[in-house]
Amino acid sequence: MKKLLLVLFGSGFCISLFSADFITHENTSDKLVYTFVKTILENFDEFKTLHPVYSNITKKSLLEGLGAPLHKSAQKYFTEIGLLNK
Repeated sequence: MKKLLLVLFGSGFCISLFSADFITHENTSDKLVYTFVKTILENFDEFKTLHPVYSNITKKSLLEGLGAPLHKSAQKYFTEIGLLNK
């Protein structure tokens, strides 16, 4: 599977995207992470058109096989939309 790397810099944060894994530092702003995840998931169909590797992913599959723990704000949003249990 091809992997896409997207790195966003600014305001002291970095978010990297490998395939469909979002990786950031645990001290990244809670608001930034929450807004980033919310924006992707609220526009998920459009997001999936950005690269062929995304064509078969589902919102639920974003939580499978994670190589690192979820940031607390990502966990909060996934819980709010019912993809994670409290």
